[in-house]
Amino acid sequence: MATLTIKVDDDLKRAAEREFNQLGLTMSAGLTVYLNQVIKTHSIPFELKNTLDPYENIKVPDLSRKKHYKVTNKGGRAHLPADFPSHLSEI
Repeated sequence: MATLTIKVDDDLKRAAEREFNQLGLTMSAGLTVYLNQVIKTHSIPFELKNTLDPYENIKVPDLSRKKHYKVTNKGGRAHLPADFPSHLSEI
Protein backbone atom coordinates (compact mmCIF):
# COMPACT_ATOMS: atom_id res chain seq x y z
CA MET A 1 0.00 0.00 0.00
CA ALA A 2 1.38 3.42 -0.98
CA THR A 3 1.23 6.61 1.04
CA LEU A 4 0.12 9.80 -0.69
CA THR A 5 1.07 13.17 0.79
CA ILE A 6 -0.73 16.28 -0.47
CA LYS A 7 -1.00 19.86 0.73
CA VAL A 8 -4.45 21.42 0.94
CA ASP A 9 -6.00 24.33 2.77
CA ASP A 10 -6.92 23.46 6.39
CA ASP A 11 -10.56 24.50 5.90
CA LEU A 12 -10.82 22.39 2.73
CA LYS A 13 -9.46 19.35 4.58
CA ARG A 14 -11.91 19.77 7.47
CA ALA A 15 -14.88 20.25 5.12
CA ALA A 16 -13.91 17.20 3.06
CA GLU A 17 -13.49 15.09 6.21
CA ARG A 18 -17.00 16.12 7.35
CA GLU A 19 -18.49 15.17 3.98
CA PHE A 20 -16.67 11.85 3.83
CA ASN A 21 -17.64 11.08 7.45
CA GLN A 22 -21.32 11.74 6.61
CA LEU A 23 -20.93 9.15 3.85
CA GLY A 24 -19.33 6.73 6.28
CA LEU A 25 -15.90 7.10 4.67
CA THR A 26 -12.51 8.11 5.93
CA MET A 27 -10.50 10.72 4.02
CA SER A 28 -8.34 7.90 2.69
CA ALA A 29 -11.34 5.87 1.53
CA GLY A 30 -12.99 8.93 -0.07
CA LEU A 31 -9.86 9.81 -2.02
CA THR A 32 -9.45 6.17 -3.05
CA VAL A 33 -13.01 6.22 -4.45
CA TYR A 34 -12.13 9.39 -6.37
CA LEU A 35 -8.89 7.93 -7.77
CA ASN A 36 -10.69 4.74 -8.81
CA GLN A 37 -13.24 6.83 -10.72
CA VAL A 38 -10.44 8.70 -12.50
CA ILE A 39 -8.97 5.39 -13.62
CA LYS A 40 -12.36 3.86 -14.54
CA THR A 41 -13.53 6.85 -16.62
CA HIS A 42 -10.10 7.97 -17.88
CA SER A 43 -11.12 11.46 -16.83
CA ILE A 44 -11.90 13.64 -13.86
CA PRO A 45 -15.31 12.37 -12.75
CA PHE A 46 -16.97 15.77 -12.85
CA GLU A 47 -17.13 18.66 -15.29
CA LEU A 48 -14.49 21.35 -14.97
CA LYS A 49 -15.63 24.82 -15.95
CA ASN A 50 -13.92 28.15 -16.05
CA THR A 51 -16.58 30.38 -14.55
CA LEU A 52 -14.47 33.50 -14.82
CA ASP A 53 -15.34 35.91 -17.59
CA PRO A 54 -12.05 36.49 -19.46
CA TYR A 55 -13.23 39.98 -20.40
CA GLU A 56 -14.44 40.95 -16.92
CA ASN A 57 -11.42 43.06 -15.95
CA ILE A 58 -10.54 44.52 -19.33
CA LYS A 59 -10.96 48.26 -19.36
CA VAL A 60 -12.34 49.50 -22.67
CA PRO A 61 -11.15 53.01 -23.42
CA ASP A 62 -13.80 55.66 -23.94
CA LEU A 63 -13.15 56.72 -27.52
CA SER A 64 -16.06 59.14 -27.64
CA ARG A 65 -13.85 62.03 -26.47
CA LYS A 66 -10.79 61.09 -28.51
CA LYS A 67 -9.81 63.14 -31.50
CA HIS A 68 -10.11 61.28 -34.79
CA TYR A 69 -7.75 61.91 -37.66
CA LYS A 70 -8.40 61.35 -41.32
CA VAL A 71 -5.58 59.56 -43.12
CA THR A 72 -5.51 60.12 -46.85
CA ASN A 73 -3.96 57.92 -49.49
CA LYS A 74 -2.03 59.68 -52.21
CA GLY A 75 -0.06 57.66 -54.70
CA GLY A 76 -0.13 54.51 -52.53
CA ARG A 77 1.26 56.28 -49.44
CA ALA A 78 -0.60 57.27 -46.30
CA HIS A 79 -0.56 60.97 -45.53
CA LEU A 80 -1.22 62.10 -41.99
CA PRO A 81 -2.76 65.46 -41.18
CA ALA A 82 -0.42 68.19 -39.94
CA ASP A 83 -1.84 68.12 -36.40
CA PHE A 84 -1.31 64.34 -36.00
CA PRO A 85 0.82 63.64 -32.86
CA SER A 86 4.40 63.16 -34.02
CA HIS A 87 5.16 60.47 -31.42
CA LEU A 88 2.52 58.25 -33.07
CA SER A 89 3.54 58.78 -36.67
CA GLU A 90 6.23 56.08 -36.54
CA ILE A 91 3.81 53.32 -35.52
